[in-house]
Amino acid sequence: VIGVNPVTDDVENLSRVLDTIYGVIDKFNIPTQGCVLAHVTTQIEAIRRGAPGGLIFQSICGSEKGLKEFGVELAMLDEARAVGAEFNRIAGENCLYFETGQGSALSAGANFGADQVTMEARNYGLARHYDPFIVNTVV
Repeated sequence: VIGVNPVTDDVENLSRVLDTIYGVIDKFNIPTQGCVLAHVTTQIEAIRRGAPGGLIFQSICGSEKGLKEFGVELAMLDEARAVGAEFNRIAGENCLYFETGQGSALSAGANFGADQVTMEARNYGLARHYDPFIVNTVV
């Protein structure tokens, strides 16, 4: 995966970055996926406006409160999967890329007394529902 962390999280910037990533992938015929690590809603909008879509990224958390700390709701992830299946350049339905910020639920006070290992297992349980291309644990 060629992934870029954008300086700003807006549709125009994200579209330019995706165009650049896929320009390089296409020019050199690189067998990989591209992704911009912006908020899922920004990626959805950019892809709907015609930006080349590869993997759609989002940080996730194993509790609803933790997801809200990331500005995410399950409906957004449902929409991302649908947009990915319709518009993305990749073969197959595995169009999502999730990162689990190991310990993020604890630091956000969104673990409800559960330990870090339990919350990480919940992260992976949530991810599994969406059958992602990749899940990356970030420590």
